[in-house]
Amino acid sequence: MIRCDRARRQIFLSRAGSVGTGATMVLRASAGFQSYPASNSGGTPPYASIPVSTGDIMLDRIAYSRGRFAIETSGLQSIAVPVWPEFSRVVEDCRG
Repeated sequence: MIRCDRARRQIFLSRAGSVGTGATMVLRASAGFQSYPASNSGGTPPYASIPVSTGDIMLDRIAYSRGRFAIETSGLQSIAVPVWPEFSRVVEDCRG
């Protein structure tokens, strides 16, 4: 899931599951990868999430990735996510 917080100028990426203390979420795209500290959202069902600054180059790497990007989270199964136009739209709208 992708969510914009315009007031904080952050994009939140989340996925189902919960993580332990010190967990990381690695985003992998065809042009590179980046690791972020992951935390639990506290919701039901549980979600692990990361905040990403709207200026982070990784968002552009994902948007221009060839087909899919990967999310690797400590203690959870890795997932491959298709890159759809909606991802880029949320990022651009959040950047203002």
